[in-house]
Amino acid sequence: MKYPLLVPTMPTAAQLHPYLQKIDDNRWYTNFGPLNSELEARLGHALQVKEQGLAITSMAECTAGLELALQAHGLPAGARVLTPSLTFVATGTAIVRSGHTPVFADVDPASWILTPAVAEAALATLPSTRSCRFRPSVPSRMSTPGPSLPVAMASR
Repeated sequence: MKYPLLVPTMPTAAQLHPYLQKIDDNRWYTNFGPLNSELEARLGHALQVKEQGLAITSMAECTAGLELALQAHGLPAGARVLTPSLTFVATGTAIVRSGHTPVFADVDPASWILTPAVAEAALATLPSTRSCRFRPSVPSRMSTPGPSLPVAMASR
C-alpha cells in the first residue's frame, strides 16, 4: 500500500540567492525585517485582507500562530476545541496554552484528515457539545495532501 506524503517543491539555489543577498544587504537577519514586511504585504494583497478589515501577521513558528488564531476567536475559557488525533503535539499544546480543552477525534482512514462527517460523529459523542454555542476545530494534517479547512467551517 502506498501512503501519500507531502513532497515539498524547493527553490533552487539560484532562486534563493536574490533573497539571501537582500537579507545580507539590509543586515537584518531576524524577524520583522524588510523581507518579512514584504511577505506580509504581498500575502495581504493576494488574500485581499484590507478589503475584509483584516491584517496579516507572520509568526516565527506554527504553535504561536495557532495560539493567536484561537485567541482571536474570543472563545470562553475552557471551550472545547475539536482537533484530529493524528496531528503534531503542538496542535494540542496551542489549544491548552490558549485556555481551552482539546477534544481529539479520529481521522478518515482514506484521507487521513478530520472530515466533516468524522467531526460530526465526534461531536455527537459529547452530550454537552450539542447545547454549546462554540464548536470550533483546529484543522491540521500530518503528512497528507488534501485540504482539511472545510472541517473548520462545518463544525462551527
